[in-house]
Amino acid sequence: MRWGYRSHALRAFGGTRLTESDQPAARWKTEPMTTRLIAAVLVTDPDNGRLLVLRRSSHLDFAPGEWDVPSGKGEPREPITATAVRELKEETGVVAAEADLRLVHVVHGAWGAEIQGMFMALVFHTDQWSGTPHNAERTSTTPSPGCLRTTFRSPSHTPPSSP
Repeated sequence: MRWGYRSHALRAFGGTRLTESDQPAARWKTEPMTTRLIAAVLVTDPDNGRLLVLRRSSHLDFAPGEWDVPSGKGEPREPITATAVRELKEETGVVAAEADLRLVHVVHGAWGAEIQGMFMALVFHTDQWSGTPHNAERTSTTPSPGCLRTTFRSPSHTPPSSP
């Protein structure tokens, strides 16, 4: 098996010759890591502090049937605050301004064996928004939406487990 310039660079850096069994272990040092950016938005009602949550569809790969907050993956070169605003509107119909988002938490981790790479979720909060929350993903062109239901809940109240 040929490893090309990477193995030469590693040998030069480490001062030792890499054996066939060393090469896979050393490869992580030279291959780029991919990290997918995700934005999540905690939307609270300014009058009563209740949190906007949505029920994920059972056909989704990630957290099927679970209650969640509006979230989604960033597009290439899209600012993460723009991702947050876009996903919020796409999933719930709620409109918020990027300037009204406040970063409150960061989650970093690995996807798992079925998906390569890492993810970093930036969690924002806003209580400045407009619109009537609804399942904005349910349309005539989307027969199987990602979101089944949206509702406001007290942060201390666990939503019911049935859809």
